Amino acid sequence: MRVLQTLPESPERDRQELGLQTALGLVLQTIKGYAAPEVDHAYTRARWLCQQVGDTAQLMSVLRGQFLFYTVGAEYRTALELGQQMLTVAERAQAPEYQIEAHLAMGLITLYLGELPRSRTHLEQSIAIDTPQGQPLQAFQYLGHSRAMSFSYLGRTLWLLGYPDQALQRSQEGLTLAQTLSIPMTVAQAQGMHTLLYQVRRENGLAQQWAEKTIAYASEQGFPYWLTLCTMVRGWLLDREEQSGEGGALFSRGLAGYRATGAKLGLSWLLALSAEAAGKNGQSEEGLQVMEETLAFIEHSTERYYEAEV
Repeated sequence: MRVLQTLPESPERDRQELGLQTALGLVLQTIKGYAAPEVDHAYTRARWLCQQVGDTAQLMSVLRGQFLFYTVGAEYRTALELGQQMLTVAERAQAPEYQIEAHLAMGLITLYLGELPRSRTHLEQSIAIDTPQGQPLQAFQYLGHSRAMSFSYLGRTLWLLGYPDQALQRSQEGLTLAQTLSIPMTVAQAQGMHTLLYQVRRENGLAQQWAEKTIAYASEQGFPYWLTLCTMVRGWLLDREEQSGEGGALFSRGLAGYRATGAKLGLSWLLALSAEAAGKNGQSEEGLQVMEETLAFIEHSTERYYEAEV
């Protein structure tokens, strides 16, 4: 990057920097977390460069990177605008790989906004799009294979819609695809989402099994987002089994680590788990304070997917 800064301004120089900034954004999301501040800087610069050189393919990659940054940071209004921009680019280009990305993005953001039927429609559309040869597309797989992600998040959406068996089936399909592809981030995502589904199903033994598996894998691969998220699940499960306080401490460390990556996605669910644990342990006042924080977060962020449970 320093060498590029010494070169005179030109379209070719901008194209080279665009490739570097996009790659940097991907690496930073992997090793620091989707919503780390450095990610925003890289993608903001890349977005400006896209406008200078008119590169549609890179623009879609940049839009997805920015979308994930704002979604995981719970800036849902901005994320929704980016998802809609992705749909516009996809429609203009008439490119299946762009359409997959756009529907996946819209499925994710509408899930967390609590627009569950709309989320289901977009995720099912993303899954339905194949290459002319009938093979699933692998566009943008560096941040997770799109088809596998769609299966996993469709499982979450179906659970919230009241279809637990369909939810588990779709989550399993995402996990099977991820294991077949052997793309590290995709495996971590699918295992992590499978863990979360077992937690909300209150199948605690299976949730613990998958949490431990994901913690080990994410630690080995250096994926802080899934490491901290599944650490919280493991802490919550441990807290339900014993009274030593070790589980609660583990949950708190996991939540602090999660927030340290810039992540706020799903915070209403995580805070509700914390409040539930406080109530179970006789800490009623603390639990009520956490619930007040949860309700305030829901109103501020518009993250409404878990509002009914809260």
